[in-house]
Order: sequence, then structure tokens, then C-alpha cells
Amino acid sequence: MSGSCPAHATAILALILFLVLPCRGQMRVDDVLAEIEANSLSLDAAASEADAIRQSGRAERRLENPEVEFNYLWGESGIGTRHDISITQSIDFATIAGLKRSHGRSLDEKASLGYESTRIETLLKAKLLCIDLVYYDEMISEYELHLSDASLLCESYEKKMSLGEATVLELNKARLHLASVKGEIARAEAERDAIRSELIAMNAGKALNLDDLSYGLEEQLPEDFEAWFAQAAEKNPALAYLRAGAEAAESQVRID
Repeated sequence: MSGSCPAHATAILALILFLVLPCRGQMRVDDVLAEIEANSLSLDAAASEADAIRQSGRAERRLENPEVEFNYLWGESGIGTRHDISITQSIDFATIAGLKRSHGRSLDEKASLGYESTRIETLLKAKLLCIDLVYYDEMISEYELHLSDASLLCESYEKKMSLGEATVLELNKARLHLASVKGEIARAEAERDAIRSELIAMNAGKALNLDDLSYGLEEQLPEDFEAWFAQAAEKNPALAYLRAGAEAAESQVRID
């Protein structure tokens, strides 16, 4: 009997079960993502930054305030005093031409795309963590079944040893195998706990219901992956954000 091969075989089996069997539980990944989106501090910061960029864009579209000047002139004897009031409004030819409006719209688009890019990046990270969490939950479940079998096997060899029907070597192999399974469970639980902590941190420290998390298998890759990828890349908010930034910079150069 080998101490490592059964554990590796069980790990492979657990992965296969995860891929082909229906998932347990009612709490879905999308529910967790919705909570993280509502509570994420990084998304709050991204939203504030986007709002600041939009405010900057609105300021770009406004005309400069008029200037009012008042002069009080003392006259010489017999002439009297004089009061001068002048109001000036600078003419912004860039605004008249629509360049500032265009620049403001570019900043608005950049703000929206910047937030959306951060949102997708944050939720993608959370989704991958949820997938890992489901994997480790299933892995631990399989290991616990294997632990029960390994414990029974160890007890059986102990009885046989007392009756003289088994050797010390056979008993030690059974005990080594049992210790190996316990070690695999401990490592999987440590990984699972680390993932849970990271997800809670992404949720601004607020508790999440992560017990019996399930991940649906309805999402399938398209038949024409290259065409799908090209279309997805065209709509990618991160790439669109870079394009919007370049357009905003170009419009600013025109205004200057």
C-alpha cells in the first residue's frame, strides 16, 4: 500500500466530480459577487474617482465668470468725483467651437469606463476565488470520505496485528497512509480558510455566507472561440478606457 498515490488519486477524482456532477448547496457565486459589489471599498474609491473626473469635465464646459471692476476717481477742485463700473466677459472660442464640450464628454466617458474596468477586475478576482472555494469544499468532502476508509483500514490492521495475522510493516503503512490523508485535509482547510478571509476582506470585512457555495455549469465556451474573443476584446472596458484617455488628451491639446 502506498502512502501518497491514494491521496493523489482522490485529488484527481475530486476535480472530476467538481467538473461533471451538480454542485451542492443553494448559495450561488453570483449572490456573493452582488454582496461584494455593494460593499467593496475599492469600488467605492473608484466611484469617487469617476465622479471627480466627471466634475472636472463639467467644469471644462463652463464659461469663465465675468469680471466686474469699479473705480472711484477723486476729482480736482470744481470737477467733482467720477465713478467707473466695467463688466468684462472673456470670449472662449474653444467653447464656441464645441471643443470644450467634446473634451468634457471624453472625460465623462473615461470616468465611466474607468469605473467599469475596476468593477470587472474586482468581480473577476472574487469569482475566481469563489471557484477555488467550491473546489476546496469538494476536495475536503472527498478527503473526509477517504479519511473514514483509511481509519477503518488502520483499525483493521491493528486487530490483525494483535492476532498475529499482519506484520508491523503493514500496520505502519496503514498508519502512514492515514497520516497522509489527515495532512491533505489540513492543507486543503488552510487554503479554504485563506480564500474565505480574502473574500470577506473584499466585502469590506462584512460576513459572507460561504457555506455550501455552488457554481453553476451552464456557462459554456462558444464554438468559435477566436471570434468570441475578438468581440469581447473590442468591448473590453479596460481597452475602451485607454482609448477614451487618448481621446481626452487629444481634445485637451486642441483646446490648449
